[in-house]
Amino acid sequence: METLERRLLLAADLVNPGWAPADISGRGITLRLSEGTWDHPLPELVARILPRFSAYTQTGLTADLADAAGRYTYDSIFFEVDDVLGGRHGLTSATMVLHGRATLTMSFDGKGYGQFHLDGISRSADGSFAIDPLGKPAAASGITASAESYAKVLLGWTLNGISETSVVVKRWNGQAWNSIAELPAGTTTFADTRMGSGRSVLYEVVTRNEQGEAWAANYAMAVVPAVPLPGAPSDLRVSDVKAKSVTIGWAPGSDQTSAQVVRWTGSGWKQVGMVEAGGNSFTDTGLQPATTYYYDVIAVNRAGNTWAAQYVSVDSLAAAAPAAPTDISATATISSVVHVAWTLHGGETSVQVRRWNGHQWEIAATLAAGSAEWDDKGRLPQSTYHYEIVTVNEYGVTWAAAHATLATPAGQAPKGAHLIVPINSVGLMMWVIPAGGEPATGIAVTKFVGGKWVVLATLPPTATEYIDRGLMSGWNYYEVIPYNAYGGALIDPYISLYVN
Repeated sequence: METLERRLLLAADLVNPGWAPADISGRGITLRLSEGTWDHPLPELVARILPRFSAYTQTGLTADLADAAGRYTYDSIFFEVDDVLGGRHGLTSATMVLHGRATLTMSFDGKGYGQFHLDGISRSADGSFAIDPLGKPAAASGITASAESYAKVLLGWTLNGISETSVVVKRWNGQAWNSIAELPAGTTTFADTRMGSGRSVLYEVVTRNEQGEAWAANYAMAVVPAVPLPGAPSDLRVSDVKAKSVTIGWAPGSDQTSAQVVRWTGSGWKQVGMVEAGGNSFTDTGLQPATTYYYDVIAVNRAGNTWAAQYVSVDSLAAAAPAAPTDISATATISSVVHVAWTLHGGETSVQVRRWNGHQWEIAATLAAGSAEWDDKGRLPQSTYHYEIVTVNEYGVTWAAAHATLATPAGQAPKGAHLIVPINSVGLMMWVIPAGGEPATGIAVTKFVGGKWVVLATLPPTATEYIDRGLMSGWNYYEVIPYNAYGGALIDPYISLYVN
C-alpha cells in the first residue's frame, strides 16, 4: 500500500503543483468543491463524515452547474488528511458520491497511513475538474433466489455502480419477463410472495436511470415447493347447547385457509358454515328441539381439503320453559335501597324481577340470562315491599315458588363528610362522603361568624371542594354538612384556620 503522503502528493500535483507536503499534512479529512460563489462548507462535511465512519452522499449541487455534455465543472478539488481520523478515531474508510456519478474513496490502515481513489472525475485543459457525463447504470450481478416456503421466495443481488435511480425485479411468465417490483436505488434484496407454488420460477434484475437500463448477465431460478394439504382439524367439541342451536368448536389444522362445518342429513354431509383461517368455532342455528345431530369439520386450502378424524354428536335440548328460580332474598341496610338476590337453575334467556304494587306483580327490571342479584333503588323508609323472580325463554316463563318480603328501615341522615384537605391559607377545603350511608341531597358549607353558624354555600351532593374567599383575621371556623330529608351530619370536631 502506498503511503497516504505519497498519494496526497500526487493529488496535490494535479490540483496545484505549488503545494508542498507541509501544506497537506496534519489536517482533517476534507473535500471541498467550488464553482463560482458555490462553496461546500468544510466543517459541515467533516461533521458528517466523522460520526458515520461509512458513506456520505452529496446531492445538493444543482443541475444548472452542468454543461451541455452533462459535466459538472469545478475550479478545484483538493484533499487534506490528518491521522487523527485514521489513527486515533479508528476510521477505516469514507466514501463520497457526487451526483450519482463520481466517487472519492479514502481508506486507512489505523496508523495514519492510507490511500484514496477517484472515479468519474477528469481534468480539463484549462485546469478545472469535471464529473464525467452520466451513462447507463452498471448491471447487477450475483442474483440469488431461494424458496423459503411455498409462499415466499427470497432474492438477493449485487449492485456494481452508483448511478442507478431504481432497481427492477422481473419474473418469467413462460413467454416474457414481467416486472413485479420497482425498488429504490441501492436496494439489493426482495421477497416475492405471489409466484405460485409447485414449480420453478426465474428471476432477473434490471438497473435503470434516465440514460437507460442494464440487465444482469444471468438470471436466477428458485424451485418453489407445492402447497401441502392442510392438517386435519382436531379436538372437536360442542358447547352452549340449546333447543334450537349448538356451538361446534375445534383446533384448526395447519396450512388451512378456511374451514367448513358440515352436518349429517341422514343421507350425506351438508355444509352449514364456513370460517376463515384461524377460526375455531361455529354456531349452528334453526335446529329442532330434542334431536340428535352429527357434525364434522374440514380444513381447506388450494391444494385440497382434510377432514377431522372423528365427528361429534349432540342432542339439542327439549322445548321446555326454563327452570324455576329459588332462594329469593331481600335485604336493606338503608331505607332507599333494597338488595334482591336469588339462585338460577338454567334454561333462561332472561330474568325478570317483579315487585307487588298492591294490585299486581309489575316488572321492576329485566336482566340478562345468568343474573342473580339486583338493587331496587328509590324505595321509601319504613315501607313493606314484595319481590318475585321469573325466568324466561322462547318456550315460556317460570315463576319462583315463593316470593321475598322486606320492610325498609327508618330514614337516616347521610354519613358525615371526611376532610381530605383541611382549610388552608387560600381558603380551600376538600372532602369525601363515605360510601354505604343514606344518599345526601345536598352539602352545606357553614362558618361561625358573629357568634352564630352562617351558611356560606349550598352545594350539590356530588361536590367535593369549596374555597372561602372571605377569610377574616384571627380564627375562622367551618363545618361541612351533607344532608337529606332526615337531617345533616356534622364533622366532629369542626375545622379551623388562624389568619394573621
